[in-house]
This record gives sequence, C-alpha cells and structure tokens, in this order.
Amino acid sequence: MAISVFVGEGCNRPRDILVIAATGTALAHPKWFQVLWRQQSSMMRRKVHALSIGPKFCDRKTSRGGLPSGCGWQAGQWAIARQARIDGKDVTDVAGDDLDPEIRSFAAEMARSYARYPALDQVPLSEARQIAEKVRLPWRQGGPVMHQSEDLHLPTPHGPVRVRIHRPNPSPQLPALIYLHGGGWTIFSIDSHDRLMREYAARAQIAVVGVDYALSPEAKYPVALEQVLAIARLLAREPSRFGLKPERLALGGDSAGGNLALSAALKLKASGESILHTLLLLYGVFTKEISAEAARRYGGPDYMLTTAEMDQFWSNYLPANAVSDDPYATPLGAPLGGLPSTFLLAGACDILSEQSLFLAERLKAAGVKTELRIYAGATHSFLEAVSRSRLADQALAESAAFLSTELA
Repeated sequence: MAISVFVGEGCNRPRDILVIAATGTALAHPKWFQVLWRQQSSMMRRKVHALSIGPKFCDRKTSRGGLPSGCGWQAGQWAIARQARIDGKDVTDVAGDDLDPEIRSFAAEMARSYARYPALDQVPLSEARQIAEKVRLPWRQGGPVMHQSEDLHLPTPHGPVRVRIHRPNPSPQLPALIYLHGGGWTIFSIDSHDRLMREYAARAQIAVVGVDYALSPEAKYPVALEQVLAIARLLAREPSRFGLKPERLALGGDSAGGNLALSAALKLKASGESILHTLLLLYGVFTKEISAEAARRYGGPDYMLTTAEMDQFWSNYLPANAVSDDPYATPLGAPLGGLPSTFLLAGACDILSEQSLFLAERLKAAGVKTELRIYAGATHSFLEAVSRSRLADQALAESAAFLSTELA
C-alpha cells in the first residue's frame, strides 16, 4: 500500500496529518478520513486522484475518481486527515504538538548540550568537530553488546580509511551492512554513530562495517564517494577475509551518509558491478533543493537540522566548479533503474523528508523494490534517541527487519 504521512499545518487545528497517495493508490475505506484542510502546493504536487476520503468533506460523496465532487479539488493537492487507517492498522494519529514528546525531549536536550559551547560556526572546524562528538557522546553509549568489534584501516585511492566491523554473533560468515554516518559530510564519525551501527548489527544479526570517510571541506567531492566505493569493492571481492557472507552486502547511511550510499550504488550500477543486495537510506539528503514550505515549517533550530546548516554543508562538500546537476552529488535526479531493493526512512518533521518521498516515487517508477517509512512527530537524526524514544525503537526495528529479510 503506497501511502506517505507527513505532519503539516491545517487551518482548523494547528497540527494535522498530511496524507499523500501516489497515482493508482487506494486508501482502504473512506470512513477513516476526516479531511479538515486542503492546499495546492508546488512542494508536493503529486497526483492523488485515487485518494479515498470521508463523507464529512463538504458533506458529499467522492466522485468516480476518488476525489470529492463540487469541492474545488484538483489532482496534486494535499489531503489533511486526523487519522489514517491502512490495511486494518492505524498509520498515525497526531494531536497537539507536531513533535513526539520523547523526540521533543531529545531535541531539547541536544540543544541544551550545544548551548554549553560556543556556536559551531564561531570556532575553528577542528574544535567544532570535537564539540559535536562531545554532545553526541551520551547518545552513543549503552545499547547492544557485540560479540566482536574491530577497527581496521583499509586502502583507498585517497589513502587508508578507518573502518569498524561489529559482529553480533560468532558466525564465521555474516551478511553485512556498510554504514556511512551522517553529519553534512563535515562532522561526526564512526564513533558518534557507533550505537546506531551496533543497533543494526544486533537487530538484524548482521555484520556492520562503519566507514570513517574523509570529511569536507578538506576533502571535497568526490573524495569520500571514491573511498566508499573502494571499500565496498574490497569487501565484495574478499568477503572471507572479513568474515562476510558472499553476495549479501548492503550499503546504507543516514543524512549525508544516505547521499553517499545512493551515489555509490549508482556508480556501481553504471560500471556493471552488481555487488550490492540492498540499500538503507535514513533521512537522506539527495538534492540541494529544499521547498519553501519545508524550510518555513521545519528549517528552524527546533528540528535538529536547519536550512542554513544544510546550505553550509553543501558549500563544504562541493567544489567551486561542481556541475549543479551531477547525479553522483545530487542523486535524486539520476536514472534509478536497476538499483537494488531500497528502504527509505525519514522523520516527518525534517526539512529533508520530502526528498525521501520524491526519491521513493522515482524508485518505484523505475521498477525498484522500494519501501518508504515516514514517522510522524520525528525530527532529523531521531534514531539516535533510541535510548529513550519508543518511536526511534520502532523505526530501528522496522528498518532492521527489512535488512534481515533482504539479506537472508
């Protein structure tokens, strides 16, 4: 069932559920939709002519195409519902504030931690990176205990790169996820994201190989991408050397790491190398474009990633002479046919969530097996709140289940 759920602003209530159905999608039974608001928008202009909605909308029955008669609807508009029920299950039910309370607490604590230090843009980059690691430290502690964790340095065209291999059990051969951390290509490391990697290792019972790729602006595009490609090729070429199961290799990452994962998969596809079995893309950034509505609604400091930060990250990553539509830097516009199965995850309250929606639509149109989960009330980076957030725990469980199934 193809459905996307976002949190948005309605005129009747301050925070309602945005339901977008792709072309050809039917949404279960109309009684589950009580539409409160509609708005035409260039941000999410997608056909919704198969959207089933409730009779309370203008007190009219839906027309043959699934749109209400006489209410001024056009294909491409949004539908705002208080509740959505798909295949007998509630998708979400939002009331009051748009952030999940536990995620709100996580974001507030993160903001308080950063407030103890100078603003990152006011200190040298080396100091900013140290601050970012210190702030993330409490959130990477605890969690699953590994059977074995090992740091190695593997060769790449740009020098040795540190990798960390987590093994959750003593099996001599495990399927593997190559994991690429987020941080706008500029900050963070396999240390800051260590718990996330261990969570996936334990939940999916796979090896997780974290890659400490070179950061920008010192290492501009395509340095990090080429390092990732070299390590993926090495692991695929010599799986027994690393205790990995042949032909069961996934590639994934969060935020900027999701960008690198998709771009690396596109590069491998273009060169005819079928070494990846599946992709895991967590609140990824796939284009420089952020809609005005997303920037207005979620581009401020309360949602973990600001529009200004994203602009600076792109400036750090891309060289001055970069081609604006380079498909390996901004992969949303790239030809996607032939990619492996893909799981996309995003928080609804994130300036980047629309990019996961658009990418999922393009992947499906290209014939790629695709699963998209968007979590109402979640911000950017919300998986890192797993120690206190049931929503993060749910998202990790669902994405890990996808990995486990695909890599079996």
